[in-house]
Amino acid sequence: MIYIGVSALQEYLALHVILCLIPAFFLAGGIAALFSKESVLKFFGRDTPKYISYSVAAVSGTLLAVCSCTVLPLFSGIIVEVLPAEYVVKYVGENNLMSNLTAGIATGMTYFSTLTEVPIVDSLMHLGMGKGPALTTLLDGPAISLPNVIVIARIIGLKKGLTYVFFVTIISAVAGLMFVSLV
Repeated sequence: MIYIGVSALQEYLALHVILCLIPAFFLAGGIAALFSKESVLKFFGRDTPKYISYSVAAVSGTLLAVCSCTVLPLFSGIIVEVLPAEYVVKYVGENNLMSNLTAGIATGMTYFSTLTEVPIVDSLMHLGMGKGPALTTLLDGPAISLPNVIVIARIIGLKKGLTYVFFVTIISAVAGLMFVSLV
């Protein structure tokens, strides 16, 4: 039984690298080589009308559809350009329980596959996210992302699933507080 599991994992990893990571890196290199920052910001910058940004994103998103764990980090730089730093500082800039809970709840409404939260948190920290909310996001991002919660609730039931989300959010927020006071 273990051999079958290890074999399946090896096959998945090999296919993931060949079919997702390598094409994504070539794609990222091609985008970086062919498009200037200014041309990207022309369609996705702060001053661009939303209907243009969403239209271009919808079309390019279908063309660029590859594994989310490969694509999400590529777009973390866009966060810095599009999201106003004032919002980040206002809602998750302090190292207190409310900022940590806000980060935890916001994280629960997003999709983070394993390790995609790291470059996104890095971008948010550049915009003023506090260390406590950052740790909260890193801890509860993969644990309570929307797809995970849906699967967990289907397996253990809705009531237990929501209890799981509640405790992961609270424990992550408290860990963020402790982190700031200890480090």
